[in-house]
This record gives sequence, C-alpha cells and structure tokens, in this order.
Amino acid sequence: MGAADVFMDSPGFLALWDASDEHHAAAVALQGRLARKHRHFLTTDYVVDETPSLPFHGLTSRAWAVRLPP
Repeated sequence: MGAADVFMDSPGFLALWDASDEHHAAAVALQGRLARKHRHFLTTDYVVDETPSLPFHGLTSRAWAVRLPP
C-alpha cells in the first residue's frame, strides 16, 4: 500500500454504492476529491465478498461501521 492509497472497508463501499444510504453523498464527494488527487482505494478479497451481503442483513454503512464485538 502506497502513501497515496486509501483502504476502503465494507461500510465505505456500501455508502458509495447505495444511493439510499445516509452517507452516500459524502462518500461520492470523497471519491471525487480522492480521484482528483490521484489517490486509489485499496481493499481485500474479504471486503469484496462481504460488502454485497450487508443489505441482505438489513445493515447500513453506519450500522456495520459502529458494530461492537459481542
């Protein structure tokens, strides 16, 4: 991971892709700012596998980001 790279976890992708998410507008704006600075999102295979399943569990980006371990 380079200094200009930004790690993207599931809540960030969910906010970016789901127009009904409360953080969608902020995620889209952030993506634009990072793109203008030639910064890239990096992620893992786990995040790619996990993200599409979150809405099926009724989770929003915030609900998933602030979850606490049992």
